[in-house]
Amino acid sequence: MNSQECDEIIDDLLRKHPLKVYSDEVLFRLGLIKETDVEKYILQRFFKGQSAKDLGRRKATLTRRKRRLWGRLKKAIKVIIANGKEGIYRITSRWGTLTVGYVYACSNDEAIQLAKLFLLYSLREVNTTQVRAEFVRFGSAIHLSTYNDPLLKELKKKENMIKKNFQEAQKNLSATQNQYTALLTLQLQQLHTGSNNID
Repeated sequence: MNSQECDEIIDDLLRKHPLKVYSDEVLFRLGLIKETDVEKYILQRFFKGQSAKDLGRRKATLTRRKRRLWGRLKKAIKVIIANGKEGIYRITSRWGTLTVGYVYACSNDEAIQLAKLFLLYSLREVNTTQVRAEFVRFGSAIHLSTYNDPLLKELKKKENMIKKNFQEAQKNLSATQNQYTALLTLQLQQLHTGSNNID
């Protein structure tokens, strides 16, 4: 769906009585998944990207349009996210605090199975019974890199930082071991020398 088609559907949804009835899938494809997405869209399209705090009395128009549009979208969004469709899923810990990665699947159950099979074996802090899949977008496996590439980049950065810290820790460990050995050797040598002097 192109941006002109999206705008036409949204214009219809903003009417007091929309002329058409739209499927949950069509409403989800608008890309307004959260109420904040709706507000950003309305600000960009109708208020030239101004912030809500700069609208003055026109803020009431923003609020009215946002409530009307989100009121007509939120049920469809929740249904699609809950039931899933063929597309891209975000895999998280049960409470959604840790994004493990993104998978392409035909359902929530398939997404969870893929996550358990390929992603969770390497994560100690996430129990496989506490994983959840959340539908993100319609699409194919081709779209995975859009979502996984930033995670992969972050993981590589973390890996490099850990390696650097490990190398530093090895140097510190070696220096500490040398210091320990030197001090112990000195002490033992002096104790041995001291015991010989007592005789």
